Amino acid sequence: MERQRALTRETPFHYEAILDETLLVRHCGPPGTRTAQLDHTVRLAELPTVTVRVLPFDRPLVGHYLPASSFTYFRLDDPVDPELVVLDTESSGLILGDKEDISHYKRLFERLREAAFSPEESLALLRAVRDDAEESP
Repeated sequence: MERQRALTRETPFHYEAILDETLLVRHCGPPGTRTAQLDHTVRLAELPTVTVRVLPFDRPLVGHYLPASSFTYFRLDDPVDPELVVLDTESSGLILGDKEDISHYKRLFERLREAAFSPEESLALLRAVRDDAEESP
């Protein structure tokens, strides 16, 4: 929760996420969990410092490559701070700081961004899926 507060503090972080469309339709957890998560994602996507894009099932990817796991690319405003990539694993996060690794994941992120819906299209889809989830038993 502390990390999420960084999005709404006086000087918030800028955050961009690309979500696989699979995440929007997969049911997990007790009833109501999916709707609550979708509602929370919509609220975050409406923040001026947050950009959410959805990567649709049917969009081709340049290079035909999908990452084996989710990852986070960090770049802070201060140029002295290092760029980092964190790969999510089952038990922890693997931190990468090598320039070649960083370049690889930056290129991968750009390819995913190019294939994803625009932020406006993504927000409309998130709202529609959330509203549909509220109506489903």
